[in-house]
Amino acid sequence: MIHILSNYPLSAAYSSEIEKIYSSDLEYLEMTKLRRASIPEMFGYLRRLKSEAVIIAMEDSSGIGVLPILKMLAYSTKAKRLEVLNHNLERKVFSRFSALAVMFNFLFITLRIFFARKQCQGELEKLINEPRQEMKLGNSLKCLYLNANLWFGVKAGGSVGHISGVANGLMDMNYGLDFVSVGGHLLVDERATFFDLIPPKSFGVPFEQNYYYFHQKVVHQVSRYLEKRDCDFIYQRLSLANYSGVVLSRQYSIPLIIEYNGSEAWIAKNWGQQLRYHNLAVLAEDVVLKHAHLVVTISEPLKEELIDRGVDEKRIVMYPNCINPGMFNPENFSKKEISALRLKHGISDDACVLTFIGTFGQWHGVDVLAKVIRLLCEDHMKWLKENKVHFLVVGDGLRMPEIREILSADICKPYFTLTGLVPQKEAPMYLAASDILLSPHVPNDDGSKFFGSPTKLFEYMAMGKGIIASDLDQIGEILGDCIRVSDAENQGIVSQVAMLTKPGDIDELVEAIKLLVEKPAVRNAIGKNARNLALEKYTWKHHVKAILNGAKKVL
Repeated sequence: MIHILSNYPLSAAYSSEIEKIYSSDLEYLEMTKLRRASIPEMFGYLRRLKSEAVIIAMEDSSGIGVLPILKMLAYSTKAKRLEVLNHNLERKVFSRFSALAVMFNFLFITLRIFFARKQCQGELEKLINEPRQEMKLGNSLKCLYLNANLWFGVKAGGSVGHISGVANGLMDMNYGLDFVSVGGHLLVDERATFFDLIPPKSFGVPFEQNYYYFHQKVVHQVSRYLEKRDCDFIYQRLSLANYSGVVLSRQYSIPLIIEYNGSEAWIAKNWGQQLRYHNLAVLAEDVVLKHAHLVVTISEPLKEELIDRGVDEKRIVMYPNCINPGMFNPENFSKKEISALRLKHGISDDACVLTFIGTFGQWHGVDVLAKVIRLLCEDHMKWLKENKVHFLVVGDGLRMPEIREILSADICKPYFTLTGLVPQKEAPMYLAASDILLSPHVPNDDGSKFFGSPTKLFEYMAMGKGIIASDLDQIGEILGDCIRVSDAENQGIVSQVAMLTKPGDIDELVEAIKLLVEKPAVRNAIGKNARNLALEKYTWKHHVKAILNGAKKVL
């Protein structure tokens, strides 16, 4: 057995190349999942592995700072061979003799990030008591987009579309844009001027402290950049433990616009593992929200949350997520291209393909979808065969092991495909190759309002396909007049844009799927209506216009 160790899930394409290189049985290990256990449990698990070799897969070159930590995890196994496989698929063997140097460097970095966190804590405690500086909007028609999110792995999911959509939307509104980010240019087009943030070369533990050290590096790097640039405002997407926009705004007297997609501290506590320095992360968020001149958010529940956190309603702009109408256009793809993609995944041209695309997060409901697939295979096999139904599940994430377990029965295997992660730029092709698109989102476990504005929903709408979605807060509000399973037979298609089901209701979702599969005319009609609605109200140009109008009012 060969174990493939990575920081985050690997893309389907990169995993495929790995399987060509290593012919043995492969098992994938992700540090993000290993970290959910205690340190003794994690190292105990690694020691028990029966492994011929451990291969550290570094698909994303910007994640090189995690390599020392991954090496230490590899050292703890009993594997005879240890290798690093980089993003270019180049192999480099390393030995346990290098452990001492790696450990020394690791301890040094751990000490450095400890002091970085302490310094940030002192600065945040001072900033929370400082008044927000009053500023005016410049007139140079230039802005800086700051994405200070320390992320790794293949860039996929709604965040990529959102970041790129706003950046490109600002340029569509005739702004010159400096795009400052770590991890590549995403889908931001070449009109922008790109400044790549340099991530830390090494990380220490506790891992969370690295974010505070990175915050300091962002301030240092962008300060030197801003000294030579004109800028009407800084637009920053809020990220964990990072308040660099506040520091830079105050240092250079540049207005700050913050994009708020929810509390990272809350998300960690409720959807993952509570942060070790939870209160400090909340303080960083409070500082950012206090000093931002405008806060942009994507849903009414988040707007209400911001008001509860002390943000004046006049400083808030709320507009849902949107789409790039040029990228998400079904006419971009020929029948030949669609056929080729289906063939790649063993799906026939005459199959009725139902697709989910996402990052398998807590709220995505992909586990509900897996249970629906299992139920259809066990109780409705004849119907699946007669209608040539195939489920295409695109993505990866923390819930993938659960999904694999639910769908592990042999009876299910002919009727679904798990593609793994695909780059965001390939998402439109997968949607174009589908007949029905699925959005089975579920409520928050703690009973709080569903605060999301799923980017996938708007991408689905733009592709003109039949949509089945959960009637959940903004999802139901955006889709509005829809077909309901309970009265589907009596509803004529006039303006309906989707079929809505009760969140988490497996039986109702099954009935909705059966209805749209059997009625291609209905799904085509609602798909056309959905695309018209997306183009009318939900392009990134609409979103950015709302931001700029809000900025003019408060600045």
